[in-house]
Amino acid sequence: MSALEKLGRSIEKRRQLTYARRRLAMRPHPLSFYSDKLAAGEAFSFSRFGDGEWDAIFRRPGANADAHEYFPELGARLAAALEARPPYYIGLQNHALKYDGRRIADWLNERAIRGPFHNADVFGFANVLGTLGPFIAHLRRRPVAMIGPPHLRGIDHVFPYERYFEVPAVNCFLEADTITRELRAFGAGRTGVVYAFSASMAANVMIHDLHPELGAENWLLDLGSIWDVYMGVRSRGWFRQLDLGPAMDRNRGVPPSRQPGRRLRELLVLASNRRHVRTD
Repeated sequence: MSALEKLGRSIEKRRQLTYARRRLAMRPHPLSFYSDKLAAGEAFSFSRFGDGEWDAIFRRPGANADAHEYFPELGARLAAALEARPPYYIGLQNHALKYDGRRIADWLNERAIRGPFHNADVFGFANVLGTLGPFIAHLRRRPVAMIGPPHLRGIDHVFPYERYFEVPAVNCFLEADTITRELRAFGAGRTGVVYAFSASMAANVMIHDLHPELGAENWLLDLGSIWDVYMGVRSRGWFRQLDLGPAMDRNRGVPPSRQPGRRLRELLVLASNRRHVRTD
């Protein structure tokens, strides 16, 4: 790609993002806004709409970065969740707005979906910057139901979970209704539980379906892929481009004097993965 083409793409991304920001009520909050609510016991739910969710809503063919397909039913249920104007927080991803800002803003405004919209990347950015520690500290003080793929079972070296609900590593939407029923049974009569979703686009569907029953006194949080790097899975570009070891250690509260070297971190992650391998 020539320098001129790169410049043209950069200008177009800026135009898309500007168009969306001028037409949507964006209310980006710092991580402390959410961490403080968790610490105070103030329940909230958070659902992230990134490029994959919008591709599904717009019925584009193909799959997202993790090979989850854009099933027509998935797109319809994501659209229905937004059209219901849910009482929980909706996060919009800047990356999606850079490529599809005009279409996203027009789609939302045509349906009078006003927001305000949160920053979908607030947890991801804090993770990379090494400022996620307060949020993780509060997770450790709450019962957690972890919903994620097989490779995240060992995430309890970062925060403990009470129960792990495994979703398929690919096309987990096909099991979304089954997992939702299991979560509903687990949560019946319980309060103060953090439901931590790392379940791709299916997370939005499950959060929407569960919120009427569980949302008032629990946390339903779409945390995306932020935990992958702690399990040695570099699923995103910035995970591969950056040495996130120091940030991960700060997030976990490891004192500088006790922070392991990069190779030792890799061995610890490998050991954690092996400890959680299922044989059934």
